[in-house]
Amino acid sequence: MSWQSLLGACTFLAIAWLLSEHRRRVNFRLVASGVLLTFVTAWVLVKLPTGVRDRNHRRLSGRRFHRALRRRPIGWP
Repeated sequence: MSWQSLLGACTFLAIAWLLSEHRRRVNFRLVASGVLLTFVTAWVLVKLPTGVRDRNHRRLSGRRFHRALRRRPIGWP
């Protein structure tokens, strides 16, 4: 992760805290867990394999992808 993006996220949170009306009532544990959940979700989405694969886990592209779509019945998950 880039330091610049981490600094930007911290800056954004600091500005939000400075503009809040009730700074003493901010639940930092809740804020930290929300930020952590956001980063974990982003990490999982980045690490997931991309592309569409058929039943035998082969990568589909171009004509093979469209042929595979035509063979599948409507409503197939």
